[in-house]
Amino acid sequence: MIHDLLKVCLLTGMRSGEAVGLLREDLIRKGNLGWFVWVRPNALRELKTDAAERLVPLHPVLEDLLGQLPSGRGRCFRTRTGIGWRTST
Repeated sequence: MIHDLLKVCLLTGMRSGEAVGLLREDLIRKGNLGWFVWVRPNALRELKTDAAERLVPLHPVLEDLLGQLPSGRGRCFRTRTGIGWRTST
């Protein structure tokens, strides 16, 4: 189940702490440019510096994972350890 978290880290270049703190509202669709993740400080994670805030393009392989997320707000990963894409807020 940790496979999804590792896949996100490898295909986006995000640090594990950034990926674990991923919220559904951090996922942004930019028309024909595809999906992006807005890496920014939130209730689940802090960033090392202010300069670490950025938009990260998502690899097309990850779009299948995004399709499994329920709509709304909240965590993308079930637990702080980032196991699976299922949510619990």
